[in-house]
Amino acid sequence: MVAARARRHAAEARLAVARAEQRDPVEVGVGMVRERPVAGAPTGTSVKLSVRVPLGEGPRNAARIAAAQAEVDTAQAEADAAERAARAAIEAAGAGLDAARQVEALAAERERSAREIQALIARSFQLGESDLPTRLRAETERFEAELAHARARLETRRATARLNQAHGVLP
Repeated sequence: MVAARARRHAAEARLAVARAEQRDPVEVGVGMVRERPVAGAPTGTSVKLSVRVPLGEGPRNAARIAAAQAEVDTAQAEADAAERAARAAIEAAGAGLDAARQVEALAAERERSAREIQALIARSFQLGESDLPTRLRAETERFEAELAHARARLETRRATARLNQAHGVLP
């Protein structure tokens, strides 16, 4: 967005210059000529001076102003598009962060429940009321819930980083 705004400001400055310069600049020319009228005669040196003063606004200026205006319009359109894209990226990153936080909360609840169930089944196994496969399934479920919670925390941090980058904050 900053680059697009800078291009727009530069185009506006070129348009202002084109509008301020209503006429072509005055031209001054200086030349020196050495001539020898006949062979063996001394050379004569003369200085030529030319001045060109444009009196009217030519079609050149109208074309320059039109081109500068077109450049301003293009730069403005690019700046608007960049701003819309940045807003969309911020909104998408914010929605992604909200979703990641919800997933993390659900994963934390799943982990808490799996720990409680695993603890109850372990106690039941110690008392002889549950078999080994049931205990192992409960431990596997607890492990998978811990892993899912860790992944959800990681994804929440990624979503936070994406939101920060969308706002222009670099790591």
